[in-house]
Amino acid sequence: MNHRSSNTHGTNCVAVACLTEAICIRGNKNPDAGNLIAFPGEFGVLVHRVKLGEPRG
Repeated sequence: MNHRSSNTHGTNCVAVACLTEAICIRGNKNPDAGNLIAFPGEFGVLVHRVKLGEPRG
């Protein structure tokens, strides 16, 4: 299963692929930069924190 998400302006897209035992996430602006791989429980925490605006780089 693949899913692509974007903001209302379509400028910040990510691609998400659900693999057998993990979830693979990559940014569409620079797909060659690599992937973030998370296990299902970790992915749920990541989504929750992003919705809260917690992760800051």
